[in-house]
Amino acid sequence: MRKNREVCHVCDFIMNTLNGKIPNVCGLCYTSLHDRSEEVRVMHTTTSNEAGGIKAYEVHVIITNKRIIFTGDEEYEGTIEILGWIFGGLIGGLVGGAVEEEMSNNTRQVSVKFDDISSLDVQQEKKTKSFAIRDKQGNTFFFKPHANDADRLEIAIKNRLAHIPHANFQQ
Repeated sequence: MRKNREVCHVCDFIMNTLNGKIPNVCGLCYTSLHDRSEEVRVMHTTTSNEAGGIKAYEVHVIITNKRIIFTGDEEYEGTIEILGWIFGGLIGGLVGGAVEEEMSNNTRQVSVKFDDISSLDVQQEKKTKSFAIRDKQGNTFFFKPHANDADRLEIAIKNRLAHIPHANFQQ
């Protein structure tokens, strides 16, 4: 059996495959891997701390032609690595870092389809913007992108929502 790796064209998730057999869908974002034109990435950015309900050191915000995806490794405080540095110096820190890296493979994904978005609220704050996306089920997804990505992100989301007849968003 030959092991290969398959990389998702939307979220860049790396999956191990056997004998070159491509899975039907991505193991993280569930997009089709057989018809890669069905869902395509429009924009990708990152934000720190929290986005879409995911708390992580870095949360990826991916805009596709169908949805907004929030993904990131669940946040760890670095306790193992710090203790390793305190008690074991360089070697302990490296071992602790390796253990923590293995633990941090707890990647989460939350997504909301553009068809399910009922409103988009963008608030200007000093040098950046904060976004609140509400879906038809009453869920709200908050995030604050980096200042240099906020305008492009707002335009990308509003362009997608413009094709949804029921969407109601504030200009």
